Amino acid sequence: MKKIILLSFCLCALLTTSMAQSYQGRNMDFLTDEKYFKVELDYSLVSNNLAFKTDEEIQEWESGQSLKELTDECIKCLNEKLEERGCHLRASNIKPAKYRVIISVTRLTRGGNTNADIYFKPVDSDNTLYITALYGDGGRVGTVVNLMGDGIRSLAVKLGRFIDSKTHAPARK
Repeated sequence: MKKIILLSFCLCALLTTSMAQSYQGRNMDFLTDEKYFKVELDYSLVSNNLAFKTDEEIQEWESGQSLKELTDECIKCLNEKLEERGCHLRASNIKPAKYRVIISVTRLTRGGNTNADIYFKPVDSDNTLYITALYGDGGRVGTVVNLMGDGIRSLAVKLGRFIDSKTHAPARK
């Protein structure tokens, strides 16, 4: 059974790596005329391995409150970085958008260091238009959820730089 699980994990890793390589160097032209995109955080690959320290943190996580707060913090940091760089795009889960960015956390350390695969997909489809991997630096002091926030903020800053470098401003009319 362990060999089957390990084999399927290796196949997923190979598929993700080959998909990421096929997109490298390509611009994200599909975002050129867009103003907004949605952001989703996915911790499903690491949820069962989170080392929460208190019952309160476990309850917060299971209620979905921590994930909502992490998503809101990610959007805030991402927009700050996009605005700082003069990028025309903004992240919003309120405004209508054609595209979504899924941050799929693949590894999370006790200190909040975060490895994630970033998928760019249409809102109404599961087709991946672009994929990359990023790393976010965690913190040193605080609760597990607080340290996860440090990692997500760091990842959002790097994602903002990445999006700005891969998109072009829309043509002025």
